[in-house]
Amino acid sequence: MQSLRALALYTILTAALTWPLPALLHVTEAGDAGFFAWTVGWELHALRTAPGQLPHGNIFHPLRFTLGHTSTIEDVDALLAALPGAVERAKRATAWKTPRP
Repeated sequence: MQSLRALALYTILTAALTWPLPALLHVTEAGDAGFFAWTVGWELHALRTAPGQLPHGNIFHPLRFTLGHTSTIEDVDALLAALPGAVERAKRATAWKTPRP
């Protein structure tokens, strides 16, 4: 009985402290979670029915090789983290070719 009271209090406090989100739950977008769910579903479908069609996801039909058209936040973060070092290496590699004033 005491644990049910604690659960009820926790539920009420959570709803009160996050208001109006509980009232808008039906409006929120799935975002990345929905995309990843689609990706897993497509991979399972393609592997069961036509493994050769795996890279040609139907998300951007009629384009081909669409499974690789998307990037995740981790991909973008890795690219941004690598850019400063790559720019510096490119500057050093071409520095000997640049005429000095």
